Parts: sequence; structure tokens; C-alpha cells
Amino acid sequence: MRLTRLLLLLLAVLCLLAACAFAEEEDELSIEDNAPPDTLITRDPNMTPRPRRTAEPVVTPTPAPAFYETDGTILLTLTFGGDLCLGADPREADAFERERERQQGSYSFPLRNLRDIFRQDDLTVISLKTSLTDAADIPENRAGGRVYRADPRYASALYEAGVEVVVTANDHSLDFGEEGLAATQDALRRAGLTVSAEGQLAVYTVKSLRVAVLSYNAVDRAESVLRVLPEDLAVVRSLSDIAVVYFHWGTERSYLPDDSQIALGRRAAECGADLVLGSRSTHINPIEDYHGAYIVYSMGSLSSIAPEKPGDMSAFLFQIRFRYYRGETTRMGFRLIPIRIATSTEQNDYCPTPLTKDTAVDSVITTLMANGQQLEFAVKEYLTEWR
Repeated sequence: MRLTRLLLLLLAVLCLLAACAFAEEEDELSIEDNAPPDTLITRDPNMTPRPRRTAEPVVTPTPAPAFYETDGTILLTLTFGGDLCLGADPREADAFERERERQQGSYSFPLRNLRDIFRQDDLTVISLKTSLTDAADIPENRAGGRVYRADPRYASALYEAGVEVVVTANDHSLDFGEEGLAATQDALRRAGLTVSAEGQLAVYTVKSLRVAVLSYNAVDRAESVLRVLPEDLAVVRSLSDIAVVYFHWGTERSYLPDDSQIALGRRAAECGADLVLGSRSTHINPIEDYHGAYIVYSMGSLSSIAPEKPGDMSAFLFQIRFRYYRGETTRMGFRLIPIRIATSTEQNDYCPTPLTKDTAVDSVITTLMANGQQLEFAVKEYLTEWR
């Protein structure tokens, strides 16, 4: 009887030891070992071993995203350009395509001299004054004037050059009708670009901030745009951290805004726009500082495909910086990058190029300062370098 009890006691001890050993072994299982067969992660023999559990968990601080400045703010640099014209009127000789062939057939040739600028900023916005379509039928109401058409493959070239947002609200957007406009916007979107069109708000998120671009063709319809502007901007403000309004407006070849542009630009600023820009005039216009927003009436053409060489080939890119901190956006100033719409003054090769000669840069600034004397809220200086 005693022997039987002794054997039972010994057997209980052995079972207890086996259970303890199993528990210790189970505690060393890794997550990978517990994964189901189809999600099993193969161990790398060189991988650092998983640390053992400790009484106090080790907390690794989460690093701030790389786009934050050391003081916790976000700094954005935005670049804007005027009307980019590509291709030609299909009823005329296509000098533009001949230039592309001369440039080794590259569809990227028009923006090759601005690519570095566009790629180094946080967001680039330009206006496209050309239909990217294969359509050949010109609507009756457009047949009496010049129309602009280019190969849809130029859309990818814009993306590769560093452009992010393209404005299509202008007086040439319907050169090939609604079909041509739809084809243009489709080509741009398929290339990875964001489109700001008449009645279509573009919101582009960069460094976690939402930049909204609201655009209008206001040529001969400034009054109707004025009526919808306050309500439209109220919606835009609720959807964005930075609100930009881009108008196609004014008179071609004018060095000053007309009364309708001034009324529209200032109203946009009053309704909450952080920045107001415009295009159509092939010539540069002064900039106003009104109600906390810069109003850039005209940057001049980004390029021109007119058969004749333009008399004034000067233009500029407008760059502005915003700082965002704890829910508030503050503008940090602007600079101009004076450009010529071609590589030289000898001929128009459709390649906008930054000006490098001091005399050429000074000519742009002098023109803006002189014409600014006729505007009540014209800025007092134009910088070409960041302060």
C-alpha cells in the first residue's frame, strides 16, 4: 500500500515538472511562429533577436515626419506659372512639332529649362491653354479664330517636369468642344496630374496640408463670376488649409489689370483667398497686396505658339512660401523668377528659360515697379531671392 502511494506521488511530481517545462517552452514562441501558414514570415538568420519580455515595456519615441521644421512648423514653397501653349492650330503649319523633332523627338522639350525649379518646390501650378486631343472637328463658334491642339502625350511630359496641378479654365478650353475638353482632362489625370477646371475644385495634399485651387474663366463674364465667388470660396475654405484662386481674365497684351480684374481679385481676397493669380495677358502686370493676399494679375505667358515671334518675351514664375503651425497658416513672402518664353531673343523655340543677365532681370522688375504706381495696393518691392 505504501509502495503504491509512493509511486503515485512520484508520478504526480513528474507530471508537474513536465507541465512547467512546456510552459517555459511556449513562452519563447515568436509572432512569426504563431502566424497561420499563408502569412508565415521566414526568419532572417541575420535578424536581430526579438527582445525578451520585461516587467517595464520599452517605449520608442515616434519620430516627427520629415517635413516638419525643427520648431514644429510646416513650410511650403509653391510655384505658379502663366499660360502654357503647346502644339499648333491644325489648319496652320506645325512649327511646334518641327521644333520637337529638332529636340530628338522629346515631348519633354518645352519645360526642360524649368524642370529643376518645378521639382525642387512642394507644388507647381500652371495654366494649360491647349487641347490635348486627337479630335479634328472644330466647333462652328471657334472656326473663325485660332485654336490650339497638341498630342495627349504632352500630359506625361508635364508630370515628368514636376508640375502637379494644371488649370484648364480659359478661353481656349473649348477649342475642340466638350469632347476636346474631356479628352484633355482625361489625358492630364491619366498622367498623374490634378486638374482645376471650371466648376471643378482641385485639392492637392502635400506635407499633410490641403492646397485648394479654384479656377474660373472670367473673360467677358466677370459679373457672373463675382456673384458665385463668395459662396464658392466659403466651401473652399472649409476644405483646405491654403485657398488659391486662379482666374483667366483681362486683356491680351496689357501691362495693367482692368477694372473688372481689380474688382474680382480684391473680392476674392475679401472672401478668404490666401492667394489670387491670373493669366491671359501675354505681358507681366504688377502685384497687389490686399486684405492679406497677394493678387498676381499676370505673370505673362509661360510659352507662346503664335506664328509671329512675340515683341515682349518677358514673363515670370511666382513663388510663395507659407508656414503652418497649430492650425494657422502664415504667408512668409514671395519671390519672382524672371523668365523668357524662349531660350533666346533670336527666335521662339517654345522653351521658357530663366533669365540670368542682371540687365534682363532688372528690366522685368523696373517694368513692374513703374506700372505698379497706377495701382493703389501695389507691393513696394520685388525680390528674386528668398530673404
